[in-house]
Amino acid sequence: MDFAEWSRMIETGMADAERAPDVKCPACGGNMVRSVGLGKLAGYSCFDIGCVGVEVTVGDLSDSFKWAAVQDDARRRYAAREAMRKRNDAHRDHRHDIVFRAFRAGFALRHKMTLAELSDALASNSDPFLTKLWQSELLASAELWCGDCKAYHVPTAEHPRCALCVSAVHAPAPPDLYFDFKGWRFTAPFLCMNCGREICFRQWAFARGCGRCDVGDGPQSQGTFSGPRTLIDPNVDCFIAPERFMPAGAEPLPYPGAARRRA
Repeated sequence: MDFAEWSRMIETGMADAERAPDVKCPACGGNMVRSVGLGKLAGYSCFDIGCVGVEVTVGDLSDSFKWAAVQDDARRRYAAREAMRKRNDAHRDHRHDIVFRAFRAGFALRHKMTLAELSDALASNSDPFLTKLWQSELLASAELWCGDCKAYHVPTAEHPRCALCVSAVHAPAPPDLYFDFKGWRFTAPFLCMNCGREICFRQWAFARGCGRCDVGDGPQSQGTFSGPRTLIDPNVDCFIAPERFMPAGAEPLPYPGAARRRA
């Protein structure tokens, strides 16, 4: 299919989607988003941050048994997530902002600084000791974003603070967790494939790299870092050749500007 034909089919699909009725999400109750296919409506989806993720095809909606199954599954997952939020006293209101502002004001007062002076000091890291003190006190007392509850709460036994995420809480990684990627099976510890730093399993699942490397602010690497790995299929597309991996135990690469900041 050439581009002109593809473009025409997409336009036809968008026109069909515009004529389609609204469908309420069976989990959160919000309006689902229409999914455009080639020449026609493909289905509906809801991935709002307050939802648990629901995706249906036109075929699902056309079959009463399939649609009933989708609804039951979505409501069951939503109820389980709400029960989890209740167990961890999680919330999505502005209480987090209020708590944070109160902590920031108290911290500035204790260190005889204005809020502007505190913000400048933290942004420039002009006083590394102050920055570390800020981080340790904040993480010890603040409500943090939970990747499982999709809400804020203090660290709990079910969702403890993740040392690798620094400012987030979530359920620990299952002990037998692994990821199959480009012909290899990777197990913990999971390393940023560009700079070699150990990162959270959730971050590795999302980007295979740390936050800075993911946005192009990492070092120039000459190889691919990896934790423990096992070859599973050398014939997959984009297979990572063994010689591309850095030697086991290789030191992580410094971030750009790290030497200047230490000077």
